[in-house]
Amino acid sequence: MDNKFLFLDEPDFGVDPSSWEFMRQEIVKTAKDGGTVIITGQNFALLEEFIDDIAVLTRGKIVCTQTKTEFVNQWNGKDEHDLRGAFENLQRKWGVNHDEKKDF
Repeated sequence: MDNKFLFLDEPDFGVDPSSWEFMRQEIVKTAKDGGTVIITGQNFALLEEFIDDIAVLTRGKIVCTQTKTEFVNQWNGKDEHDLRGAFENLQRKWGVNHDEKKDF
């Protein structure tokens, strides 16, 4: 695959292990070759493995863009690898009203 750009929406959902390993290798290869990989999902182990930067979207709008480390540090994850905790803290701060861009 010679793609320089991959967009994957929950790439591990419903995929058998051998297919997932193929996709994983393509993600790594694309990034290593200087390509861009965008992954959406809720599997924090998967996201933690691959992401460098985070964009948080709500209702179709980007409301936050940061490096993974900046995001986790700002949103008080337990440590620099606690991506899930940081997202949970962000959600608690937002409450149920996601209509407006928040101050980050």
